[in-house]
Amino acid sequence: MTTAGGASSGDEWLKQIEGADVVCSDGTFVAGNLERLRDVFITFPFVELGSFDTDALARRNVMVANARGSNRDSVVEWAVFMALSLLRRFPRLCERRPGTAVRAG
Repeated sequence: MTTAGGASSGDEWLKQIEGADVVCSDGTFVAGNLERLRDVFITFPFVELGSFDTDALARRNVMVANARGSNRDSVVEWAVFMALSLLRRFPRLCERRPGTAVRAG
């Protein structure tokens, strides 16, 4: 196992991972260099990296793995708690303020 890091450009990153069978990436320089990879399994810790041509990657024997769907629970939790937060403040938002009127209808 070899550790690489600190690349300042896509070209430098590609040199660092040259010959690797598996690349566990932090995502830096991945999207801009997918079309330049061959014969590698690459992972990155994000839900999405953007769209890429999976057929072209397969022809070059490049497999890409990400954390697709891994944030599903977090997104649901955020939505529920934001709704609860709004509902907690809703009565205060509906209170009549001096100089304002609430009209029916």
